[in-house]
Amino acid sequence: MARFEERLVDPARSWKIAKSDYTERNYWDDDVSAFEDAMTAPSAKNSPCFVIPANHNWFHNLAMFQIIAETMEGLDRNRLSISPKSSENTMRCSVRRRRAASGRTPASRNSGERQS
Repeated sequence: MARFEERLVDPARSWKIAKSDYTERNYWDDDVSAFEDAMTAPSAKNSPCFVIPANHNWFHNLAMFQIIAETMEGLDRNRLSISPKSSENTMRCSVRRRRAASGRTPASRNSGERQS
């Protein structure tokens, strides 16, 4: 509640408070209980749960990318290989998407006309 009061008094921060903040305040105990349940519930090996503080963007990003990097290091790289055929299909799809986005098709490419 102290944060709400500070925002009401400080004109530079009063825009940060809304009517809904007061009604949502009624759910505080439920929110805290749900948070505690989430923090104490064990995460599964194949879907781990991480708590990443968001007070500072640089730290949030560092923690997040460190988790991603460590997870990728533990992956079986043989399962990640792409066959030449699937790579070729991916490239064709990418070219088609770019042409469609620019309004060009193989037929209109030579004539210099754009489809409408």
